[in-house]
This record gives sequence, C-alpha cells and structure tokens, in this order.
Amino acid sequence: MPLDGSDYEVGYGKPPAETRFKKGQSGNPSGRPRGRQMPSLAEAFEAEFAQRIPITLENGRRKKITKMEAMVKQVVNRAAQGDARFIRIAETLALAARKPAGNRESDKNSGPKHPDSIDFSLFTPEERKEIDDAARVLEMAYLRLHLDE
Repeated sequence: MPLDGSDYEVGYGKPPAETRFKKGQSGNPSGRPRGRQMPSLAEAFEAEFAQRIPITLENGRRKKITKMEAMVKQVVNRAAQGDARFIRIAETLALAARKPAGNRESDKNSGPKHPDSIDFSLFTPEERKEIDDAARVLEMAYLRLHLDE
C-alpha cells in the first residue's frame, strides 16, 4: 500500500508513475530514422561482393581485389587443378555470363538493367539447376575464404 494515500500499488509490471513515459513521448527517441530502409538481399550481396580484400600474389606481393574477383579466381584455379566439380561450375558460369539478355517486350518496359544481369528464362531447367549448384558451391567457397581471413 502506498504511503501517500493513493490507491496505486507499485510492483512487478507497475512502475512508479513518475518514471513512466510521458504521453506522446517515444520509448526510443533516437531509434531508426524515418525512411531508412534495410538493404535488399541483392543490394547486400552487391555491397559484400564489392568489398576489397588483400591477397598475396605468386611473387609474394600483396594486392587488393574485390571479393567477387577472389571467388572467380578460386573457382578458375580449382578448375585448372582438374577438380571436375569446379570445371563444371566454371563452364556453367562462363556460359551464364555470355548469354545475351532477351529482347522480349517485358525486358524493354522494365527499365535499365544492370550490365551483368542474367535473364534466367533463357536457360533450360537443367542449365538452371547447374547454375543453382554452382551458386551453392560458390557460396561455400566464399564462406571458406571469409573464415580464413
């Protein structure tokens, strides 16, 4: 029972009236600014792939390249060593990079495209599956590369 004569009891889930938020006042006044959005998954990947990381060249010199370049280098090097899985991945990715975008009406109306964008509707289901498999292996290679840093 309160000492001041009011019938409000302070306790669990009942904070003192003077410490509660005032009417119209936020509980987090310096929270996320209005209009600020979380990046899309594609934007997050682009930002991550664009980051530059140091590598050591064959002659011992260090150089900075993007993570995307490092992944491509790793895939090509493993393919050059004769790893059949990486040979298939490298061939599939090279094919995907060379395929032209379609000239459909929907492509013309969708606005400017990223120059490296790939129109996956041009691929057969088998080619799409190979590209998905290649993407999974690249993701694992990226994680290995990232964890080794």
